[in-house]
Amino acid sequence: MSDNNNKITFRTIWSVIMAILYIAMGYLIMFTGLILKYNFRDNDPQVDDFLIVRYILGVGIIGYGLFRAYRVYKFRK
Repeated sequence: MSDNNNKITFRTIWSVIMAILYIAMGYLIMFTGLILKYNFRDNDPQVDDFLIVRYILGVGIIGYGLFRAYRVYKFRK
């Protein structure tokens, strides 16, 4: 007899993908200048004035990604 708890649903796959994307986006925000560093008006990179904002935003997004990963793990058991 098959157990229904062993099925991998689309919702589970989607949740894992989103958790990975949140963690990756947090990394990009914190450790690269791709976001919040480029001055679009003058079309040139500037000195990083938003370093604290980038770290706060990155930590928050990585924390949310870890929370989503924990929820996937918790409800998958």
